[in-house]
Amino acid sequence: MILAALSMVSASLLTAQLADVTWGDATKLNLKSVNTGIFASNESYIFSTRTGPAEYGFSSIFVDKVSKTELKTESSFEIYNPTMYSIDQKVTRAFQFNEVIKTQDGYIAFFTEPDYEKYTFTSYCQQFDKEGNKVGTLKSLQIFQGHEKTVIGKFIVIRSPLNDGFFLMYSRPFIQYNNEYLIFDFFDYNLEKKWERKQKFPLNGKEFEPRQYKTNIEDSTLYLVVRVLEETEEERLKKNNAKVNYSFSLLSFKFDPNDTNSTFNSTNIHLPKKHISDISFEVSNHELIFSGFFADKKDMEATGAYCIVLEEYSKKVRSTHMLDFDKAFAEKFYDEETIKMGRGEGIRDFEVKDLQLTNDGSIYLIAENKFAAAKAGKVRGYTEIIYSPYYNNVVVVKIGNDRKVSWITQVMKRQKETKFTTNEGSGFSLSYTYAIYNDKVVIIYNDYLKNIHLQTPLDIKYVTSYKGTVPVLATINSKGEVGKDVLFEGADSKIVLCPKTSIVENKNQVYIYSILGNTQRWGLFKFF
Repeated sequence: MILAALSMVSASLLTAQLADVTWGDATKLNLKSVNTGIFASNESYIFSTRTGPAEYGFSSIFVDKVSKTELKTESSFEIYNPTMYSIDQKVTRAFQFNEVIKTQDGYIAFFTEPDYEKYTFTSYCQQFDKEGNKVGTLKSLQIFQGHEKTVIGKFIVIRSPLNDGFFLMYSRPFIQYNNEYLIFDFFDYNLEKKWERKQKFPLNGKEFEPRQYKTNIEDSTLYLVVRVLEETEEERLKKNNAKVNYSFSLLSFKFDPNDTNSTFNSTNIHLPKKHISDISFEVSNHELIFSGFFADKKDMEATGAYCIVLEEYSKKVRSTHMLDFDKAFAEKFYDEETIKMGRGEGIRDFEVKDLQLTNDGSIYLIAENKFAAAKAGKVRGYTEIIYSPYYNNVVVVKIGNDRKVSWITQVMKRQKETKFTTNEGSGFSLSYTYAIYNDKVVIIYNDYLKNIHLQTPLDIKYVTSYKGTVPVLATINSKGEVGKDVLFEGADSKIVLCPKTSIVENKNQVYIYSILGNTQRWGLFKFF
């Protein structure tokens, strides 16, 4: 159904027009199973995962194939349940779900089976054909043997630039001990291992954490940005210094199927007299474009945004530009709860999305002030760290086609999960999605109506559930000015959007999953 165009006017903005809204048919909401993420898209379909409320491997997981024209689920199949991979169907076998990838012939689902007594983490995968039928049996890909003090991470899958297979590695933050090494495997889509590397990256034995990766299809190069600790844990203990100092490096890997001995080359990424705290990057026209935030190294408080451009092959710096936050910028991040959590009176903890390149050559960096409260808790008899995520202000940085930072602005919001869980009342209705059209950026999220026009963070009430919220459209114009309004009026104002289950195509259209009362439906927003 195509709805009439909606217009919203803010005191600080020109009209922001939502041209078309298309909804699929509403279906009854099954609170035992809700969509939790989109993992693939093609011209005709989006592919989404759907899970139940149980945690830590004790819930079924489905894959839905959703028509882009009808905006409805055409078919579904189950990729996991607690006994699906058990030898004895009366005995549960709890896996941690990693991800699903779409291949030409079907799907591959990836899982991790932890053993906390042996402290091993085993990567498994299962192939499915296009109809969702199992192909072969569960296959073990890699076993990571953790050090007794290893920070737990997860297996990540990186598609080959040649799209003829995937890389698999166990990525964990901060710690890489002397008796550990990184296992970097390459498999084809038939799950045959072509080669394996056991190595440490060329960072002089320092500890590191992979942060973001890109592939250049034109010349088959894989790029990884890693955060590198300047001192090991042992060195910090000797100095009685708990502070973690880090830098960022770009690791480039030329993928040649005939050369199994090639290694990563390392390029340090730095700013003159500034410390990079957060980073994102893109590869475009043989340029490596980096942007993020720089901080005061003493307390890691972010103080501005930057853009660095490197020549792709020589890695020579073509340009560097920085812009400080204005004096009042940080004030919109301060609230009593954040300060109590030890974040202090400063901006930290950005989760940056990919850089968004527009048709005129300009760039937008979009980031969310995301962090988590942590405490020990019992999970299935084991003591684990339970995280309660916060999703606060969204920051938008505009970089001109001259690769200079034009302006930095923010959309104030306060959202948190009271506990980390996958059930229907948590997480999936938090965070945000976005679109870019003409010279405007829109940020779309759920909020309480009375929060929309508040200007002081101390006055904003935290959103902890989708109940009582309205969908909000924050529009940022070409000057970086922000205006907010309710996205829909009337009965549709009660729609709850699920930003984590959305996909942005061509920058200006958003497919998104939503709920309204006891029904669920898919929607498409087109901005002009």
